Amino acid sequence: MTEPSGAVEAVELLPCPFCGRTNPFSGTTLDDSCYVVCGNDDCSGMVGYFPSIPQAVEAWSTRATPSAQEHLVETIVKVRDGYASQAKFCDIEALGYFREFIRRIDEVLLTCTEKSKP
Repeated sequence: MTEPSGAVEAVELLPCPFCGRTNPFSGTTLDDSCYVVCGNDDCSGMVGYFPSIPQAVEAWSTRATPSAQEHLVETIVKVRDGYASQAKFCDIEALGYFREFIRRIDEVLLTCTEKSKP
């Protein structure tokens, strides 16, 4: 991937869908694929590669509908609960990994639900 070419200008972009920052960059790869990526070093959120910058910008600025977000949260909760129920069959070392995995899922769920509040 080539270096980002700079902040996207003349097109209004929504904040990063992953971290909420407002400093995205556009760029083109060696094979002329276009992308928009978050400028936050701790995030580097990206939605994929596209044939043109306008298509990359459209994908970047597309957000899930609330019902899709709710479905995603429900699915994550089911996955978390499934792992939690299986943890009792693990040895002590694996149990630590399960607990950390579930803790991280809970952090994501908390972030998702906080962002969806008006």
